[in-house]
Amino acid sequence: MDHRQDGCTTRSSPSPHGGVHSQRKAPLEPFAEGGVGESKTLDLLDRTLPEADARPVPAEAAARLRESLDEDVKVLRPFLEKRATEVGAVATRVLSERGERESKELARLIGDRIARIRETSDESPQLELTLGSEDERRQLQAERRHWQRRLEALERESTAEPARIRESYDVKHARVEPLGLVYLWPVSG
Repeated sequence: MDHRQDGCTTRSSPSPHGGVHSQRKAPLEPFAEGGVGESKTLDLLDRTLPEADARPVPAEAAARLRESLDEDVKVLRPFLEKRATEVGAVATRVLSERGERESKELARLIGDRIARIRETSDESPQLELTLGSEDERRQLQAERRHWQRRLEALERESTAEPARIRESYDVKHARVEPLGLVYLWPVSG
């Protein structure tokens, strides 16, 4: 009986010990991303994984799969790295776009804040004429000094902070590390 359940074609035959022997007819090949084979296999995995402990793979087959694990990872790794590179390129672009959007939004917010402080500062000489006490004038002068310091700080932030936001979305390093390998084993009657 032929199966294509573990990402490759296998041939099963009864074992004298009641189990199943599995011999690959061809090397492992991953399904095309988004293809029917991948979709059906993932669906099968979703349906069978919750009951996997109730239907264990025969010990002999499990041992044979464990023996082939390193070789299977070695064979699949170039395909996984290629797929990871493609997905990584999309993720890097999306992150860069998001960083650019957030950077522009922050620059706009800082610019708005600078404009409000300048507007308030420009109105303060007229306000000073309406103040009656010396304490109120000193308070307004203290506020003007604070506004000036805040304007200077915001001018520095208007270039540094948007750049920092953009850089926080830069991908510094990417790598592929296999976390596991799942074999789907047919249930035989």
